[in-house]
Amino acid sequence: MSPRKNEPQRHVFVLAARKTILDTLSSLLREAGYEVVAERNRRRLVRQARYASPDVLLVDLAHTDAEMIETCRAVHRRIRVPLVLIGSTAEKPEMAAFREEFHVADEVIRPFENDRLLEAIEKAIDDTRWLEVGDVRLERRLAILETPHGTYRLRPKEFMLLDLLMRHEGRVFTLAELAHRVWEWDADYLNVDPADEDPVERKKKYGTIYVHIRWLRKKLESNPARPRYLHTVRGKGYVFEDRTRDEQHL
Repeated sequence: MSPRKNEPQRHVFVLAARKTILDTLSSLLREAGYEVVAERNRRRLVRQARYASPDVLLVDLAHTDAEMIETCRAVHRRIRVPLVLIGSTAEKPEMAAFREEFHVADEVIRPFENDRLLEAIEKAIDDTRWLEVGDVRLERRLAILETPHGTYRLRPKEFMLLDLLMRHEGRVFTLAELAHRVWEWDADYLNVDPADEDPVERKKKYGTIYVHIRWLRKKLESNPARPRYLHTVRGKGYVFEDRTRDEQHL
């Protein structure tokens, strides 16, 4: 499978630890008609994400290291892009770690046919542009939120916060987790039990999260005072789920 005719050129960024893997993957993708950026210098790869606007980030997990994960984070700070992972069955724990943090569109297990990889690339391009829950849709490339009562272009942190919550629909995120994931606060905050914090100090510390939640509710909800989607879990944090849909199935 390759890019369809009369469509814009698709850009794929390739991230791998070994030059031989980079060269093999790059050759395959270019023959299939994609524009490819495959830098061994990871800083240059991150810089190019600003200008080339990749449609997919292809990550080969062979010889994965901490720098590779940091590179993915840096690319994501510039543009929210779906990942396709290549790995072996022995690397499934690493795949799980990437799924936890990034939007992984597909996983390709070695050994694989070339068509399987190209199919995964197209799947990532086609299936991950939109996130949809109930009657709310988030366009991830342009950070546009569509609701029955309006269409909104989101601020960068608004988008990152909503994207994280929608991708993990039904999961409760603590304030510390949101601060770490979206605002890149130190991971030590994750070890703080909210029950041990003074409520007044907690409100000051996480004030920017409260503000962004309020902004999102004004855009998401027909009645922000009685939210359908973005819910407070008292004493813990926030969760995104369609409570109206749940009630209809009771």
